[in-house]
Amino acid sequence: MKLTGTIVSALLLAFAAAGCDASKAELEKTKLELHQVTADRDSLKSQLETADSKINSCQSEVIALKAAAAKAAEPKAAEKPATKAAKKKTASKHHRRH
Repeated sequence: MKLTGTIVSALLLAFAAAGCDASKAELEKTKLELHQVTADRDSLKSQLETADSKINSCQSEVIALKAAAAKAAEPKAAEKPATKAAKKKTASKHHRRH
């Protein structure tokens, strides 16, 4: 009986050792996957920061262009009523002559 107990113990030890080897392999595989996922995450964070920077730059440019367009439109808006008034005066003069 002692021999049977020793054999069972040896078999359990062998299975435990084999189980540990499988666990080590699984652990190494998981560590590798974690490393890859972490690298992907860091790359995506970098791409996002670059995109955010470009967006902010574009928004600033849009604001500057809108301000320039508004400034350029101000003199034209002031000229149009004066031009219409001048046309009315000219038209009135033409009607009076004829």
